[in-house]
Amino acid sequence: MRKIVLLILVLLPMGAEARPDTHALLAKQSDSVTLKKIDGHSYRVEICPTNGCDAFESASSPLLDDYVYLYSVYVGRFPDFSASRQDGKLHPMAFISEAEDKGYARQVLDVYSAKYGCSKPDQMCVLRGLRKQGAIKHYSVNYDEGERTQTLVENK
Repeated sequence: MRKIVLLILVLLPMGAEARPDTHALLAKQSDSVTLKKIDGHSYRVEICPTNGCDAFESASSPLLDDYVYLYSVYVGRFPDFSASRQDGKLHPMAFISEAEDKGYARQVLDVYSAKYGCSKPDQMCVLRGLRKQGAIKHYSVNYDEGERTQTLVENK
């Protein structure tokens, strides 16, 4: 009986209950984050907190959501919106400070650190693993007089 219980515990996904839903967290930010399906089988997440945007594309929506969430929290060069308010509401990019305050980003990071064999919870190791597994492309996007231009960002 103890062997069966131990086997069940080993087979259960670790931290599954505690893992936040990154798609829902990104979707809450409708003023600055756009999530959409493109060309029938790929997904795009576009983050536009200022005049410039970062766009990410992949065929895997769950991996893309996790990648964009972690990228936004740990790597994105976004202004500090943690305390800013607009018209009495939190700034649209407030999910970044929420990620730190509530530990959401760390929970997602821990799941992938174990999966990708990162020696410690290392943001860049996890982002590389997600980018490779999800074949995620990153673009720098600008809108000039309604015209959208995008440039592929080379990931190191």
